[in-house]
Amino acid sequence: MAYSIKLKPSAKRQLAKLHKAIVPRLQAKIDALAENPRPYILRG
Repeated sequence: MAYSIKLKPSAKRQLAKLHKAIVPRLQAKIDALAENPRPYILRG
């Protein structure tokens, strides 16, 4: 089951302020949360 990821407008603004080389890596990680919302590193 895939979830949908919705960013708040403030998060979108912050993402737009980042260096352009970093944004694709972050976007890939954010998109991966739709498939696995609790990756191993965050489980507690």
